[in-house]
Amino acid sequence: MIEKEINFNFSARYYKSGEITNDTKHVWFVIHGYGQLAKYFLPKFSALINRETCVIAPEGLSRFYLDDITSRTQSGNNRVGATWMTRENRLIDIQNYLDYLHTIFKKEIPQGYNGKITFFGFSQGAATVSRWALTGIPFHRLILWAGIFPPDMDFKRGK
Repeated sequence: MIEKEINFNFSARYYKSGEITNDTKHVWFVIHGYGQLAKYFLPKFSALINRETCVIAPEGLSRFYLDDITSRTQSGNNRVGATWMTRENRLIDIQNYLDYLHTIFKKEIPQGYNGKITFFGFSQGAATVSRWALTGIPFHRLILWAGIFPPDMDFKRGK
């Protein structure tokens, strides 16, 4: 058996509160943790949102049921969560989410934007946003909450 790889177009969702205008001084990219969805994570940042602040919540590209089939059948709970990566096919998952995050950034942040950009990562999102920060994307502040730098973090590259 031979494992092969293919590239193809992929659609993915993200959520946004606020608009980026000439008055926008702050943009926050908030990266959720394991098993969360962006639409439930974004409201936790509602206190930040005003005329001068926009919050963007990307969502992990892989989704799954939070409970197994037996539990879902008994409880009726069909909640779904998302993840940024697992150990299976890990490097491809990382590259895919980095491409996805770059695409959102390019779409949402106007050329020449002079405001402050904050990267916030919660739990699994801390490793995700740390890897993204190392790619050279411009930002002003990196906040990791209930998470750590990933073990493979290349601090020399991130100077």
